Amino acid sequence: MHELYFAAPMARAVLYTLNARLDSAMIYVLLSHFEAKIIFVDHQLLGIVDGALELLAKKADSKLPVVVMISHLPALLQKNKPKL
Repeated sequence: MHELYFAAPMARAVLYTLNARLDSAMIYVLLSHFEAKIIFVDHQLLGIVDGALELLAKKADSKLPVVVMISHLPALLQKNKPKL
């Protein structure tokens, strides 16, 4: 996830970090205010972002952002990889 802090400025984009303790309604307000194009979300918080996207879809003039789920599965597989 920390790679985004370097990639966003290089792509001339702005990176907004959201507090993981926010509910779907507050994330909806922030996403609509920032006019987010892409959302990177940890797999554990996908339900909260899904609720925010449902609220955003009800807004008539809004375009839904692309959601990129970040999973830690490859790191877990490397830890549990059997040694040959």
